[in-house]
Amino acid sequence: MLLYRIGRALQLLALIDCGVGLFLGLNLPKGGMALQLKILLFAVVLFALGRFLQKRGENALRAGERAASDLPAPSGEAGGMGDNR
Repeated sequence: MLLYRIGRALQLLALIDCGVGLFLGLNLPKGGMALQLKILLFAVVLFALGRFLQKRGENALRAGERAASDLPAPSGEAGGMGDNR
């Protein structure tokens, strides 16, 4: 669950980073495009890392659910409806 949340937070940070890059790129008169591309590259790396961590977190959660569903049924009567003797 922690990996999933960290991944989502990194993705959110990457989107904010893109917004900052766009704002700076439009408001800086010279060299704004180069700065904007550097920030965009950093945002792409953040987003990809966030997506990777999110997928790992989701897979860990699914593996935990699968392991919990593979547990044997509790011992005792099975609780069958047609077995009333």
